[in-house]
Amino acid sequence: MSGVTPQHDLAWKRLRETLFEGRLAPGQAVTVASLAADLGLGTMPVREALRRVTAEGGFEASPTRRLSVPDLSSHQLAALIRARALLEPEASVAALPHLSAAQVTDLQNLDEALSQAIRRGDRRDYMRLNFRFHFSLYRADPGSVLVPLIESLWLKTGPHMSRLFDSAPGFLREDRHQQALIAIRQSDPEGLRRAIAGDISDALEALSPVSALP
Repeated sequence: MSGVTPQHDLAWKRLRETLFEGRLAPGQAVTVASLAADLGLGTMPVREALRRVTAEGGFEASPTRRLSVPDLSSHQLAALIRARALLEPEASVAALPHLSAAQVTDLQNLDEALSQAIRRGDRRDYMRLNFRFHFSLYRADPGSVLVPLIESLWLKTGPHMSRLFDSAPGFLREDRHQQALIAIRQSDPEGLRRAIAGDISDALEALSPVSALP
């Protein structure tokens, strides 16, 4: 049937989103059965998705072949977020000429929903909406070669980013997304680059102060 995503691809997409959105914690063990129940899918497509996402670095196997979410050291995490800080501002600037008025409105609505999630103390909703804001922006560039690279970084950093909401809420005080929206409306690529770079720098400083971006 046209328009229907095959179960294997759907399982892969949903499994990656659990990592992008920080729904699995660093060091958390996973099984095919537990993931299938969480994702609402059968064990066969989930087993294949788990194999694919493990190959992408989203999970790691112990000597006993037990799979878990990688628990990165502070240096590993800082290196990955520094890579994000190099790629994501450029992806946002590349997307700027492609954004339609409707897409800008969607970004504004996402940012407003993010603010509401922060006020409610809703970590899961915040992480989901934050992911949607960033990738709705980056994916506006239909030919982006940076988006797959950025996704590979979010696979590894997402589980750690969820810790920020509880342990370092101060990094949310400055609304970098609103700064990005102002730059978008003004067609200001440098302002957009600064806003996205600042957003990532704030997170790195909160997660690992000694490794803050210069």
